[in-house]
Amino acid sequence: MSSELSIQGFKSAAVKSGIRGRDRLDLGLIFSEVPAVAAGVFTTSLVKAAPVLLDMERLADLKARAILVNSGIANACTGQPGISSARKTAAMVAEALSLAEEDVLVASTGVIGEHLEMDCFSRGVPKLVEKLSADGLTSVSLAIMTTDTV
Repeated sequence: MSSELSIQGFKSAAVKSGIRGRDRLDLGLIFSEVPAVAAGVFTTSLVKAAPVLLDMERLADLKARAILVNSGIANACTGQPGISSARKTAAMVAEALSLAEEDVLVASTGVIGEHLEMDCFSRGVPKLVEKLSADGLTSVSLAIMTTDTV
């Protein structure tokens, strides 16, 4: 990458966790060093993916400190197990950053109907936290690129 984007007060990182194979960034984290105002715009569809449902709930208070993003598996049309997985991935980030779970959002893009591979998150989240830096945002943008654009 020729230049990295940075935003004062935020740190970010991306890793190759194995969700999309070995050679692609597929897991990213953006972390606010201080409590931040957050908002979301969500689908009006009756069918909402697990990350959408979780984030709608968590953004009711307009606050967030972190967002974990992944590509490769959308965690959509996965029912209650998908919601549980979304909560677990957010909890991993919350624990690693000493945050309240409700201050962590999640976003996923990729194949619909497949369940998240939790091992990828268990391995990837600690690496993300270790790599957090002021200039990692461009890498996060690559990690959330949907499977049909790269």
